[in-house]
Amino acid sequence: GEMIALIGAKPVFVDIEPDTYNIDPSKIEAAITSKTKAIMPVSLYGQCANMDAINAIAKKHALPVIEDGAQSFGATYKGRRSNGLSTVGCTSFFPSKPLGGYGDSGACFTNDAELAKLMREISLHGQDRRYHHPRIGINGRLDTLQAAILIAKMSLFPAEVEARAEIGERYIQLLNEKGGVPVSEGQGKLRTPVVAAENTSVFAQFTIQVTGRETFTERMQAAGIPTAVHYPVPLNQQPALAGSVGDTPVSEDAATRVVSLPMHPYLEEKELVEITGQVAKALDF
Repeated sequence: GEMIALIGAKPVFVDIEPDTYNIDPSKIEAAITSKTKAIMPVSLYGQCANMDAINAIAKKHALPVIEDGAQSFGATYKGRRSNGLSTVGCTSFFPSKPLGGYGDSGACFTNDAELAKLMREISLHGQDRRYHHPRIGINGRLDTLQAAILIAKMSLFPAEVEARAEIGERYIQLLNEKGGVPVSEGQGKLRTPVVAAENTSVFAQFTIQVTGRETFTERMQAAGIPTAVHYPVPLNQQPALAGSVGDTPVSEDAATRVVSLPMHPYLEEKELVEITGQVAKALDF
């Protein structure tokens, strides 16, 4: 929501699907008004939002779609890659992302040549040619060091995407064998991720839901296994965005239980067995 607020616009929040954690297309139209300028889905935890449904709504209302695909970079939706599914796709190369550099960097993607030209100019202080600035811009250039690191990592990235998907599915299998249930199937003190049938996931985070999260994380820490909460406070409840429009009961409910386990493309089977075993112990299975 930062850039929305910084340009003087007001974010309007739409609730999520309870199983994928992505924006719920069935709730988008009710949030659209004459002042709406764009639809901005976030493809969270490694898989894409339901982009066909979102794009159809956007077309009906003559709105652009700006996908935040930072966590889903490398994932697919109906065989098409994240960040190439909308008017503009945006990603981050922050180290924690599926394709990460060693510092802050990012990129935008579009099939619209005029829009690409505009974004390039904005990222270069509004410059369209040397020392000629038809508009106000920013310093949004990718620095040389990060570019070099990302070029080197690109050769490894396809294998890492495949490994992330395999590790995520193995995690789910092991946790369900220990008493977990898919988050789409409702209640349970351990709820495991669900990847939509039309999606592949890069599992930017491996996020489960647990009952008694504070006790769980304390027990996992005592066992030497780190956890993180992505995210404890929904954006519309952050002080900086107080008073924002949008009811998000599903998001608010999920925020009380979500917790992420260690996830990267080089986790080994013995580590997955150890982690999931400690999860079961921490939940008294």
